[in-house]
Amino acid sequence: MLRAKKPWDEMFENRVKVLYFHRRADLSAKVWNLLDEYLEYVRDHAEAFWEVLHLFTIKYKPERDEEDDDLDKYSVSAKLHRERAARHESVGRSMGARIRKFISKGVPASLFEEPGVWTYPVKISLVSRG
Repeated sequence: MLRAKKPWDEMFENRVKVLYFHRRADLSAKVWNLLDEYLEYVRDHAEAFWEVLHLFTIKYKPERDEEDDDLDKYSVSAKLHRERAARHESVGRSMGARIRKFISKGVPASLFEEPGVWTYPVKISLVSRG
């Protein structure tokens, strides 16, 4: 049901769309075009960004001490887990190189610090709320 609603599309559409640390007039048309290209990539992969920011567990197999003969009930969860892991691997692994590519083309590195210019976290840290 959650996948049908595509909350990542709403998250992308509602992202911050103003610059806080740069003046628009100080950025060239080339930089704006490159930024549009980068944000198009982010939009196309918004699901992966949403998933990394909204952690939830997926039980895709029984626990070791759990007796369960009906493994079919885990097949949908296992598929969801594999797809989610593949998205994370694809976007996460290439993000650093992608940003370096845009910087080498003339995008100021500081532009990637803007709230509306999403970058994928290098490491996901879970905070215990004991």
